[in-house]
Amino acid sequence: MTSPRHEGGPEPSELTEVFGAPVSPLAPPPGAFAEARRRAAARRRRGVVAAGAAAVVCLAGSAALLGLTGGGDEARGPSVADGGPGPERAPDPAGTTAPAEPDESAPAEPSAPTESTEPVPDDEGEEGPQATEDGASAEGSPQAVPTCVGAALVLTAGQSDGAAGSLTIPLEFTNVGEVTCALVGYPGVSLTGENGGENVGEQVGAPARRGDERGQGVPVELAPGEVALADLRVGTAENYPAEDCEPEPSGGLRVFPPDETEALFLPFDGLTACANDGVALLSVTAVYEVPA
Repeated sequence: MTSPRHEGGPEPSELTEVFGAPVSPLAPPPGAFAEARRRAAARRRRGVVAAGAAAVVCLAGSAALLGLTGGGDEARGPSVADGGPGPERAPDPAGTTAPAEPDESAPAEPSAPTESTEPVPDDEGEEGPQATEDGASAEGSPQAVPTCVGAALVLTAGQSDGAAGSLTIPLEFTNVGEVTCALVGYPGVSLTGENGGENVGEQVGAPARRGDERGQGVPVELAPGEVALADLRVGTAENYPAEDCEPEPSGGLRVFPPDETEALFLPFDGLTACANDGVALLSVTAVYEVPA
């Protein structure tokens, strides 16, 4: 179809006829509107899912924050352990309220006091087992025997026995006190200076060493008048060179009973001490009972 010619104008060409033709809009392809609606619905669903996920994340963060700051305990209110009211049962149909169930977490009520287990003093105001006259307690356990002190002992020398290069002197401890006492362990023994000499009564040379001929010592109980023994061995000073021994006459023995600081003096003639502390002339055993 050709357009009419304009009066008085130039005669149209073929291009004018082509581009001057009227244009009509093209219709969308089949199914275009349905596809657009489907895509819009999918976008809406994705938006809803994203909003729900964001809400869940926010709630989880809020719960964690409350747990860290202790807000959860305040929101729950006082519990039974904090002094708050315990759980109660709903009223029954008759209109009465059943008693609340006992809370096992609450502290138990103290029970009634039982019979006292404290010791009851006797008529004299003393407690515990009473000692009897023989030194034993009312329950049969013996009281400890006191240690013999120097003032309750008398020291004498028994029959000495000479051997090759030494002399053995039995030391006899007699209980002259009024009560039973005990000796245990080793006495301390040393030679003293000669009577009338410069070192009279003073220690000369090294003290006695401990011998094990009678063991390490066991308690020996001495009733008044009884005797305990300890064997003293005195070496011969002449068996050592004079320059090593530095011999000096002795007037006797100075003896400390076991566990005592008060010495007893026992005169004994014919002994020679070595003034040099490096020469050990004496050895003594532990106290023992008189053989039966």
